[in-house]
Amino acid sequence: KAAVAFKVGQSWENARVAHLKAAEAYANSGSLYHAGKQLDQAMNIVRDQGLYGEVEDLANRGGLLYRQAGSPESAAQLLVRAAKILEVREPATSVRLYLKAADTVGTEDRTNE
Repeated sequence: KAAVAFKVGQSWENARVAHLKAAEAYANSGSLYHAGKQLDQAMNIVRDQGLYGEVEDLANRGGLLYRQAGSPESAAQLLVRAAKILEVREPATSVRLYLKAADTVGTEDRTNE
């Protein structure tokens, strides 16, 4: 709730920190999917702030939490969104994220066979 209030007040740094703290709290309580969602929201904020250096880290951490929660599709979607954000500014990082997204979906599909 605090992160949303900070967003409404356009206090972006406080909103980012609130999302990161919420992600940690969710992870500590075992709600890994919701922790991933919080990192996803934090990634959107750093994108809007122009802090592109943080996008890859947040996407990787969020993707890991989604996979641990049993949602590889959400992990792949997060990684693809991050890759799109970085396509122009950091193409090599973007390619890494696309490959990781493909690997995530490919690996999870093989376990279902």
